[in-house]
Amino acid sequence: MKVTPRRVWQAAHVVATVAIPWAMAVYSRTAPNKTLIDSVHLVADYHTKAAVAAAALLVSSVLLRISGRSVAATVPFALLWACALALSILQVREYAGQQYVCPDSGFCIPDLGLFLTAVPFAVLVSAAVLASAAIHVVLARE
Repeated sequence: MKVTPRRVWQAAHVVATVAIPWAMAVYSRTAPNKTLIDSVHLVADYHTKAAVAAAALLVSSVLLRISGRSVAATVPFALLWACALALSILQVREYAGQQYVCPDSGFCIPDLGLFLTAVPFAVLVSAAVLASAAIHVVLARE
């Protein structure tokens, strides 16, 4: 197997596709959020970083797919990153900037969504990358 710039890009893309969701999951679990304001800042900061990562992975997925078949650079992955980007932008708009007002003062946990979804999302993406790699190997043999 010859090492080409495209193969290096493919490898970097697969590593980033797996590593970024896990890094974000660790960040969401380890960031200090003892107060309501800390939780709001965590959600805004998390989704700002997630939006940048999703945009980069979306562009990389699309460009890799245009240039040929590749692991973790398929239409479903592009749709995944587009949805993640849209969600992150919506969350940044809701939690960043002006003073956050909790819609229900009796039950207000702004970072609950991160707590419930960050690790499962990382697991889902990792499983999807493994499935994509398996499919890629099977199709390459044919």
